[in-house]
Amino acid sequence: MLFFKYLDEMGNIKDIDRCAQLFRGIITTLDVKELGFISFLLIGYDTTLNKFFDGDPSARRYVDSIKLEVMPMAEAEEVFVKGFKEAEVKWDENSLKKYISVTGGYPHSIQLIGHSILEEDKDDYINDYDWNQAIVKTAIELQRKDFAAFYQFNGKPGGREAILDVLAVAGEPLSKKDIQKYCNISNIYRYLPELKKRGSIKTIPETGNITLHSQLFRASILSKIFSKIISEDYLKILFEEKFLKTKTENHR
Repeated sequence: MLFFKYLDEMGNIKDIDRCAQLFRGIITTLDVKELGFISFLLIGYDTTLNKFFDGDPSARRYVDSIKLEVMPMAEAEEVFVKGFKEAEVKWDENSLKKYISVTGGYPHSIQLIGHSILEEDKDDYINDYDWNQAIVKTAIELQRKDFAAFYQFNGKPGGREAILDVLAVAGEPLSKKDIQKYCNISNIYRYLPELKKRGSIKTIPETGNITLHSQLFRASILSKIFSKIISEDYLKILFEEKFLKTKTENHR
């Protein structure tokens, strides 16, 4: 007898330890007593999967891990177009191409933003306004879901959050030297491996610069730290150098 079950968005499980205990018990009991075959498809981030096996590392031998890559922007665009057609709404092509990169190519982000866009739309025409509303709504929603593993949205922020704040305000990949320059912490290198392991940051292969998980993650951080950008010296200096100085130069 063969059973197949799948569990999506593992990061949203409130009691991951209890859930993991039940799953491990089911898998190992059926295997040992030869009562049948059962397969589970668990979908989530590496950090959640690691926590899933914390209580019984030996259970990993029953699981094959498959790393899913992000979708190319062309494919992500096709998903939105298909959804818009099925919803029988029209859309602005320029808006679609402008904002598609915010998803980072992550299927779950694409799904959430797509749902939010259709909920925010009031005239059956998707434009810049609908995209902006949907992005803000999704970014805030993900603070308590997927992005909760990437950033300390609740509680006292630490060195990891300082690095992520700098990357969010910069809005572009930064070298380790520049991150160190703007962060109000003594040594960023103690935090970078853990941030990369969590999926909070990525390294640009060509330059070695550091960037955030996605623009949607950036929007999520900015919505949290907006008031700090001016009040915190290190963020204020970065903001003024990256934006106010550039704006002044463009008006000369």
